[in-house]
Amino acid sequence: RRALKLKSRYLNFTLLRTPDKKAVGPGLFIGDSVAVDAHKELNALVGKAYAINLQSHRGLCLLPADSGPCQKNSVLSILDKTGTPAFAVVAAGYDDNVGMTDERIDAVMQAFLDRGVGTVLWLNLTDRRHNADGTSTFATANSVLEAADARWEQLTVLDWNGASVGDNVGRWFEKGTVEKPDLARLTTTGRTRFALFVRTQLDEIGRAHV
Repeated sequence: RRALKLKSRYLNFTLLRTPDKKAVGPGLFIGDSVAVDAHKELNALVGKAYAINLQSHRGLCLLPADSGPCQKNSVLSILDKTGTPAFAVVAAGYDDNVGMTDERIDAVMQAFLDRGVGTVLWLNLTDRRHNADGTSTFATANSVLEAADARWEQLTVLDWNGASVGDNVGRWFEKGTVEKPDLARLTTTGRTRFALFVRTQLDEIGRAHV
């Protein structure tokens, strides 16, 4: 900061190194609208360090439907088109919150296992948005993921919700309006933080298996 004569005391730099050993690959990242916004940052921080296919789509559903946008825009339809990854990272649930049920999560997990995918890393949802009655919008989805983590040994839930709480993270999220608060979509700063979270989680898991 001093060398560049920058005035802000809140400017921080994080040094990232490409893993000494390549991650087992290829990997597959499946994300919804939040990940779409952070695609550039994910490619820079994750895609260039790991052999991972980044797939993010707005309006992403967990399971395909007989008709409508979910017919071709779902976690399973993406899996159908991308072959068999060695591991998968899923960042979905914001666009299909009502679809985050035990049965649907189990169907997604079974589909991964049927394809021979032995490791699924699923980001939980930031629980900052509230409904009109004061309840947390994504609390139920996170509970479902937590329960699925206990049922499936191949599933690991990555705690993005825990990483996105605190006094200094408000600037990571779009505020929306009073009538329609957002607090889930990411600002420029939030996109970098989101990608950095995914990257550090992969790095830590990789080191644990060396």
